[in-house]
Amino acid sequence: MTDSKLRLQGELLAYARQQEVIAELARLALATADVEALFERAVEAASDLLHAPFCRLLEVTPDRKMLVIRAAVGWNKTGRSALVELGAASNHE
Repeated sequence: MTDSKLRLQGELLAYARQQEVIAELARLALATADVEALFERAVEAASDLLHAPFCRLLEVTPDRKMLVIRAAVGWNKTGRSALVELGAASNHE
């Protein structure tokens, strides 16, 4: 196989994996009322697909001044609990 065919094959496999994860998250969303479990699985999947050791799901507070960490991977439990709210305009991490 040529390099371009190998690259294309890799891209297709990655795309197929992304679609599998989207389908899995959709099934989980329909099957559970546990939003926190869905959020945790979503950040795990994003971290895995992006090959990123750290990933967070943030929610903007109603006053739009803060970001609340709803789920995260890559931080130890102590570090996660210390990062409950971040100022939306701050330069934390």
